[in-house]
This record gives sequence, C-alpha cells and structure tokens, in this order.
Amino acid sequence: TRCVFEKKLADEMQDQCQLNVTVPVPYVPPFLAPEGYSAYRSLPKKDSLGGLEISHPRYFVMPKFFRSLHAFFWFGSLFPHYRKIFKTNKPDAILGIWAYPDGLTNLLLAKTHSIPIVIACRGSDINRLIKLPIHRKLIAWTLKRANYILSVSEALKTEIVKLGVLAENVIVIPNGVETEKFKPISQALARKQLNLNTSEKMIVTVSRLSYEKGVDVLINAIAKLSDHSVTLALVGDGAERATLEALVKTLGVEDRVKFYGSIPNHEIPLWLNAADVFALGSRTEGWPNVLMEALSCGTPIVSTNVGGIPEIINSPELGILVPPENPSEMATSLQTALERSWDPQQLRNRVSNRSWHNVAEETCQLLGLAAKQSTRRVIEQHSST
Repeated sequence: TRCVFEKKLADEMQDQCQLNVTVPVPYVPPFLAPEGYSAYRSLPKKDSLGGLEISHPRYFVMPKFFRSLHAFFWFGSLFPHYRKIFKTNKPDAILGIWAYPDGLTNLLLAKTHSIPIVIACRGSDINRLIKLPIHRKLIAWTLKRANYILSVSEALKTEIVKLGVLAENVIVIPNGVETEKFKPISQALARKQLNLNTSEKMIVTVSRLSYEKGVDVLINAIAKLSDHSVTLALVGDGAERATLEALVKTLGVEDRVKFYGSIPNHEIPLWLNAADVFALGSRTEGWPNVLMEALSCGTPIVSTNVGGIPEIINSPELGILVPPENPSEMATSLQTALERSWDPQQLRNRVSNRSWHNVAEETCQLLGLAAKQSTRRVIEQHSST
C-alpha cells in the first residue's frame, strides 16, 4: 500500500529497458526498534512482486536520531550491495526515487561508480524536508549534482529551482493512471460490494492520516455542513489517526465521520465509485495520484489549491479548488459539489490519455539522455587529453 505508483512505473519500465530494482529496508537493532519495524525483518533479501524481481538490502538507521546523517548511514550500508551489482552488470543510469535521504545516497553511489543519475522528486521530499535547514542544504547539494531532476509537476519544479538547480535540468513528467482499473461503475454496485448504505450522501478521501494531508480540515468541514445526512469516509491509516479520532469526538460527529483504515489497493476503485464527491484537504502536495484515479472513475473532486493539484484540476468542470486551512470554505464547496450535476465522461476524459506506459516511456527517454550526456562528456575529456 506504500508508493504503489512507483511499482506501476517499474512494471511499465521493465518492458522498455533492462531494469534492476532495489528497495532497501531499514535494519534497526530489535531493542531499539519502534513499533512496526519488526515487519521489515521478515522481508526476504530477494523477492518477486507481480513479475518484478526486487532486492531488499538492509541499511542501518537510528529512528528519530541523526536524521541529517541517514543518507550517509544508507551509503555505508548499501555500498557493498551496489558494488557487487555494478561489477557484474554496470547500469547505463541510476533512477533514484525521493530527494532525501534516498537521493543523496543514490548520488554518492553514482558518483563513486561514474554512473549518470536522475533523481525523481515526488512532493513531500521537497515541500516538507526543505523546511529543515540542514536537510535543505543537503537536498540542494544533491540535486545540483544530479544529471537531471524529475519533477511530477510544474509547481514542484518551481520549488526545486529555488534551491539553485538549473531550470533546464528539471524535467516535468506527471504521473499516470490505470484507466482500465479505475473506471466508472454503478455507485449502487460499488456500495453494495463495500457493504455501505446505498442512499446516503457520501464524501470519500483516500489518504494517509498525516498532518500534511489535512484530514482534520475535512473533519472540521463536515462539522460545519448544515446537511447532517452527509458522511465522510476516511480510507487510509497513519500516525494522526488517534488525534483525528479525538477531534471527531470533540466535534460530536462520530455518526458522520467513519474510519475504514488501510485497504487493499484493488478496493480503491470501489471507494472512488462509491463516493458522491472525492475530497482532499492537503496542506502540501506534489502530484496526488488519487485525484487522477478519482477523475478516471468519473468522480468529481473538491480539493485544496496546493502543489500540483491545480495542474490536475485545471477546469471548474472537473472539481472545486479551495484555499488550504479553510474548513468553512471547504464545507461550502463540498455542499456545492454535492448539489451540482457533473459529467462523468468529461471527468474521465481529463486523464484518459495519461497512462503509466506514457510515463515509463518518457522516464526511459530521460535516462537515455542522461546516459548519452555522460558518454559525451567522457569522450570530450578523452579528446582534450
């Protein structure tokens, strides 16, 4: 359920290039490991996920401590693993996902092995981490030295360029959507399969329950709705769940806000089709895939006007955008969206031509460009000597 979009990208990329996928997992001494880290110990060193071969090397990390050093812990831990891979099959390029600590680790591995690198920034790695002074310096240092930076939106590119990265080195490749999986079905059928009330008005959000996702804004908005028959379905889990449950009790909306926790990925289309409106209250965003998926299901959207969201909801015919941190305006917009008539086909048309195959093709082209650029530099250096 984590970073499913990266799995979708990898699935498509392996049809277009020879792909070696490494998903490092943390090693923490059992006596220091917080709750939840024990699951990592059960992961095999090599795995297969839907036909994709994956290796899981371990890296040492101290949770909540020395965060500014995590990338260097990673590099020291992973160097032997990568050296072994590179000796037998040196890649033409490395695609590193996330700016920090992954990006810095991948940059160091690339530079020590003379391999070009493209670093993909997804949103929170820039929007959230650069607010920390040390992390900002490390991220800026890293991105300036990569061959190319992949950004999911123009808004995120703007933030990356502010770090001193050359604009021409930041390439925008928005994420895709599986239109064959996320497609309109009868709302009644979707609710029946999920054992939901087929007659009530329902707002759905599929989101991690964390501060930056602004779920508290949605809960406060529901409390302000004059129509008490509208329910909010919260699909997902996260560190803020207990806090949000307490907020629901404080506002007295226990019968109107329901927590459904984490669900299998294959159930998400049912929830999107079960909704009258899909809502997102994020404080920061990169390119939220779930909005693409909701549109692909023909479900209208009410969302905050942050990050790459206005690039997705680029017409009032697709949804309503509201300022972040504004429960009153969110409530008004939700009520408007529930009362308005929407054209499901028009919503679906917005994303129908943006497949993961397109994303993989553009990503592979960028990696090829980085590899050619690196080769050209080597030739030029040899010529000069």
